[in-house]
Amino acid sequence: TASSQTTDRGKIPYLEDENGDPVPENTVKAIHKLLWGGWSELLNRKIAPQSWGKATASARQLIHTLMEDAYPFFKFADDGWKLDYL
Repeated sequence: TASSQTTDRGKIPYLEDENGDPVPENTVKAIHKLLWGGWSELLNRKIAPQSWGKATASARQLIHTLMEDAYPFFKFADDGWKLDYL
């Protein structure tokens, strides 16, 4: 069933590695930790938006570069949409 497929794919079912396999839970936790660190950097630079939808181009670029350098599979998503949903 569709619900069992989602369960098998973890908490963030749209995240896939280069081979289309689900990203392991420990990697998801590391991604969240890095993302929080990136958000802290936005705060330090005084460019953190009220919400991600209001992020400036420079704020988005910083986060996307940080995340894509650490986890290259984010580069496979058109226009970084997977990062926008985290």
